[in-house]
Amino acid sequence: MNLRKMCTDGFLCVLLSTSFLPLSLSLDRNNVSHYDPTHIPTARVSLPSRPLVALDGIEFKVPLRILVSGGSGLKLWVQAIDSGSYGHVQGQLPKVFGGKEIVCNEDLFEGEDSIPIMLQGIGYYDIDVVVLEHQNGTVIAKTRINGLGTIPGPLCLVPSILIIAVAIFGQSVVLALFAGLYAAGILVSGYNPFTAFLRVGDTFMVGALKDADMAMILFTWFMSGMVGVISRSGGALGIGRVFARHATSSSRAQLLAWAAGVAVFFDDYSSILIVGPTMRPLAAACAVSPEKLAFLVDSTAAPMAAVSILSTWIGFELSVIQQQLDAYFPERPALGVLVAGLPYCHYPWLVLALALSVAAT
Repeated sequence: MNLRKMCTDGFLCVLLSTSFLPLSLSLDRNNVSHYDPTHIPTARVSLPSRPLVALDGIEFKVPLRILVSGGSGLKLWVQAIDSGSYGHVQGQLPKVFGGKEIVCNEDLFEGEDSIPIMLQGIGYYDIDVVVLEHQNGTVIAKTRINGLGTIPGPLCLVPSILIIAVAIFGQSVVLALFAGLYAAGILVSGYNPFTAFLRVGDTFMVGALKDADMAMILFTWFMSGMVGVISRSGGALGIGRVFARHATSSSRAQLLAWAAGVAVFFDDYSSILIVGPTMRPLAAACAVSPEKLAFLVDSTAAPMAAVSILSTWIGFELSVIQQQLDAYFPERPALGVLVAGLPYCHYPWLVLALALSVAAT
């Protein structure tokens, strides 16, 4: 009796387990949370900027941008490999210069990182930056740095030393800067003096002109050149003669300098470059010290540009205000907020009032 019951129970258990087995397998397929090793993701790697030259035996970092599709939960290994070296290479060359692990936390992963690289030996290198699947070592993306040269570490100080030496002994800052650029061009062009001229133009100058600060420097440079041409042609002297009819005393000359600074409200650098040379002869004729004239010119240049809605400052101010409005009050216009906030620009108004009181007394 017990034997028959045991056989019956065993048969029922086997029957139930085989009945629910397909259901359990289908549930497991629908709830897979791990990465499928048979799936090969697609990836693309690019270098936002490439190094011009490397220092022998000193580690540097190369920025890279990686885009991976279909790799959620995948671990990648980014590696820099020597794909070929030539030139006067000295010492033992490592085949692998650096590596870094990156984990894809999304199915469509896009990230920016950097990979450390160190080159040993003076010469030229072709470097492959490859993206490997960490589990089986499959290469899924690759890019190359061609002809990266190395120089001895102490040579990187030559451009700076040359700039200081030419500035001291040559008494010319512009000549010193160009001498430093040319020295750097020689280092990055394989010590070729003719190619160095090209690198100064197409690499250093073009890259510097993309910077907003350099654009302002160039604007100031051209503006000062225009003011110099006007002064040499007698334009500043003519304006001074017109002002001299009304500047019968030191106090009136200072008030005219303050008014001229307020009138040139569109840019602070332009105000200094225009008002300063224009009012200098008049200030000297009316016994106004250069220091006091400099105070009046400086105290009206930036404050007027700050509180004027038709100045070169307006673009930056609106961009900053718009960023905050997008986060908290997206329906409010940035220009209206800027105009409403002008009465609360206490420093520019106080400086303008101080300069006016100093000029009047």
